[in-house]
Amino acid sequence: MIRARTMRTWVVAAGFALATAITAVAPATASAAPHASTPSVAVNAPSSVASTYFYFTPVPASQRVACYGYYGTFKAGSSVMVVDWIHTSDECFGISTDRTIWHAWPNSGGWKKLGGGGSADDVAGVVNEQSDGTKGVVVWAASNNSYWAQEYHPVTGWTNSWYRIA
Repeated sequence: MIRARTMRTWVVAAGFALATAITAVAPATASAAPHASTPSVAVNAPSSVASTYFYFTPVPASQRVACYGYYGTFKAGSSVMVVDWIHTSDECFGISTDRTIWHAWPNSGGWKKLGGGGSADDVAGVVNEQSDGTKGVVVWAASNNSYWAQEYHPVTGWTNSWYRIA
């Protein structure tokens, strides 16, 4: 188990470098707000690629971000992460104003809170998707300056358990 987590840490570290390069290439696009007095940002889904692809969209001053047509209110100074998974539905992740972790995907019906009682200050990366669909999300918590991950398994869903990776 320790070896698997060490490997995941390397995947996440490599993902950080990739995200930095991708963010410069794939900036977010602004969209019209549902209410003229509340500006917001809509994020576009990345095009399909041969490996897990993700990028970050900074949360604007209005704190309103839409992903796949679902609007949410997120923590100022954080980002919403858009992920193009290899084998499963694309997904967005964000940190709400109360520091809980939320996600949305096409046809999800809206933003859904990730289980496990996790709290964070920003999204940070992914645990790369495996051929069987196992994947994960990585968040950062300022209170202990550490990164935490939760995994998704196709048969059982999200584990609802957060583990520290760095």
